[in-house]
Amino acid sequence: MIKLKKLTGRGNERFLDLCRKNDSSGSNFDIEKFTTEEISENIIIDPSKIFVNKLELGEYLYEKLKDISVENSVWHFLVIVYHKQLLKDGKIGEIDRFYIDPQKSYYPFTHLLKPVFDLYSFYYDKKDLIDFLLLNPINETGQLFLETVKRQDMMKNQSFIQVSRKLFYDDKNKKIKRGIQNDLRRLIALFKQYERAYDLYSMPAEKILKNLITRHQEFEIYT
Repeated sequence: MIKLKKLTGRGNERFLDLCRKNDSSGSNFDIEKFTTEEISENIIIDPSKIFVNKLELGEYLYEKLKDISVENSVWHFLVIVYHKQLLKDGKIGEIDRFYIDPQKSYYPFTHLLKPVFDLYSFYYDKKDLIDFLLLNPINETGQLFLETVKRQDMMKNQSFIQVSRKLFYDDKNKKIKRGIQNDLRRLIALFKQYERAYDLYSMPAEKILKNLITRHQEFEIYT
C-alpha cells in the first residue's frame, strides 16, 4: 500500500519523456525514480490491485478520488503505478493514452484513466446504466465508450446512454455489437439535431428510440 501522490514539474517532464520514447521498460516506471508530492495521508492505494475491466477501475478510482480535486499530475502518478495493466501489447502506444497534455484545450478522451473516472463519477449512483460501456479491459478504449466520453454533452445525457445500450449492446452475450461505428456517429449527429427541437434530457429513451426507428430505418436492424 502507498499514499496517493502527484508528480512534481520534474516528475511530469520525466514521465512525458518516457511516453515520447514509448519506453515501457519496467525499471523506468519505478515510482521511486519520479519526484512526487504527497496529497493526503488519508488516501491509500494498492499498487498490486488487478482490475478485470473499466467498471472495476471506475469503482476504485471513484472511491479513492471522489473527495479531492484531481490534477493531471495525479493521473500521471496513477498511470505509473498501474502501468503494467495499461500497456497495450507491452507498449505505451499513443502518448495521449498515458499523458494529459495541459496545452491541449479539448477533453482528454483517449486517456486510459480520467474518462473512466469522469463517466463513473457522473453515474456513480446509477452504475447499472453505464456498466455496458465499461466492460473492456482497462488498456482498451472501445469505440462506444470512446465516442460517448469524447462528447461531454452525450456522456451526461442519460437518454443517449439508454438508447445506445438498446441499439448497440448485445444483452444476451454481454458485449458490444460489431460494425456500429458509422451508425453510432449517425446517432450522435441526430441527437444533436433533435436537441434543437426537443428536450432529450427529459424525454423517455423508449420514445426517442421509437421515433428514431420510424424516421431512420437504418437503426431497425439493431432492435
